[in-house]
Amino acid sequence: MLENALEKAERLESDSFVTWNGTEAIIWKINERNYTISGLQRLKVYPKENDITVRNDLADRGNYNKHEAKLKKRLNEILHDLGQLYNSGQLTKAINISSNIVDAVLQTAQHFVPQLKNEIKELKGDDVIFKAEFNQWKIIENATLKILSTSSRRVEKVEPEEVLAKFTYYKLIGKILFYLTLSQNLSGKVARLELNSKDEVQNQLNNFFNQAKKIDYQAVFDSDFTEKIILNHDQSTFSLDFAALSFTAPERTRYAYRLTGLDDKWTYLEKNRKVYFTELPPGDYRFEVKASNSSDIWNGIPAMLQVHIKPPFWLSGYAYTLYFLIAGLIIWLTLRYYHRRVAELNARKLELLEHEKEREIYHSKIEFFTHVAHEIRTPLTLIKGPMEKVMRNHHSDPSILTNLRIMQRNTDRLLDLTTQLLDFRKTETNGFSLNFVRTDIAALLRDNLLRFKSAAEQKHLQFTLKTPESLLVYVDAEAVNKIISNLLNNAIKYADVKIDISLPEPSPNETTFQVIVANDGPLIPYE
Repeated sequence: MLENALEKAERLESDSFVTWNGTEAIIWKINERNYTISGLQRLKVYPKENDITVRNDLADRGNYNKHEAKLKKRLNEILHDLGQLYNSGQLTKAINISSNIVDAVLQTAQHFVPQLKNEIKELKGDDVIFKAEFNQWKIIENATLKILSTSSRRVEKVEPEEVLAKFTYYKLIGKILFYLTLSQNLSGKVARLELNSKDEVQNQLNNFFNQAKKIDYQAVFDSDFTEKIILNHDQSTFSLDFAALSFTAPERTRYAYRLTGLDDKWTYLEKNRKVYFTELPPGDYRFEVKASNSSDIWNGIPAMLQVHIKPPFWLSGYAYTLYFLIAGLIIWLTLRYYHRRVAELNARKLELLEHEKEREIYHSKIEFFTHVAHEIRTPLTLIKGPMEKVMRNHHSDPSILTNLRIMQRNTDRLLDLTTQLLDFRKTETNGFSLNFVRTDIAALLRDNLLRFKSAAEQKHLQFTLKTPESLLVYVDAEAVNKIISNLLNNAIKYADVKIDISLPEPSPNETTFQVIVANDGPLIPYE
């Protein structure tokens, strides 16, 4: 706060300034225009108000009301002491204008400008008497800020508020620094009270604190202090106070305001000096206010305050950028998914085409083998009949009979293979269905062993068969016959000396049976 005040004082060529944070007030003098901390002198240090803190007590309206009288009293003390310091020569003028809140309290009527002198004369009627009385007046606190007389006579026709307003209006024209930490805004800067000309002066000291409107910890004063306020979207409901000086008839002062950006029409008020705005949309607005005096003359240039209400995060530029990025990401992911999906569908179609092609090739092969099987089965059947007839007619010649039997076995084998090929084709086309009939598995096993007995004898293999007398079960006889034939064929193929075949009799509670075929040859490879 002190550095900010020094910087402003140097710009205004001021020889003094006041700092006041609500707790402690100090009148500073700048020695020999040395605008540094070391060049400062404390002319007046006021006692601290230990029960006042800037944030908790003054920024809160409820707490502020408790200290309002104390703050006004301290304000009067500062004004009074500044006047005395100026009159005593401890403070001097700067740029031919008072550099402080000069002798607004103690100067006599002879220093007034002619207009004010004439107005006071009209009210009192006797300039000489008024001057004598006026020299004894001082400011004290009495419920509200008033000017009272200390002499035995009272000036009945002069309203204290009017005289103070004239003092404020005419004698506070100058370069004034009045820094308040109370008005520190969110950016950390200290708001200023600066009066540069009588056209800009409005009621800035009379009812000074009542003109502040708390927004969080930001105190907003009239447009001489703040040209623009920035509010968050959740601060879009607020009120503004304003006041104008009236010399002779303050009760006849009228006001008009408008908030451009919301409504360009002027709204006229009689006595109320506070306007409320509720839930304004985000955007930029300009609050304008003007006043008229008792003669119904309106000031030409209204006071203005720029108001900017920030949008919520979800409507800010950053949010729209984020939305754009999210939308772009969604579009990119959608296109990526679409292309991947199309590629997967194309790959699946290609795979189906390949499977269909393979299936067609497979069926073509099956058709070929089926046709070959039919072609082979016909001559085999034709061979089998004459061969059996020859076997019946040449049973006396053992060598011929043996060869015929070998031919018979191979013929039967070829017929079995063609039958299996036809069955496989049937399975592929219509599905192979099992035909369960009551079958004697022991007898079926003995019949198959007789068919392979000659093949075993050719390899000098010994057969051992262990079966019960009979084992009746419901099975597909053709399917079981094929299984047993394959087992015996592999056993003969890989056996060295012997083959053991057994059919254990199951217990009464069992629903399955086992056919065990074992040989003494090498194991069948897993491949």
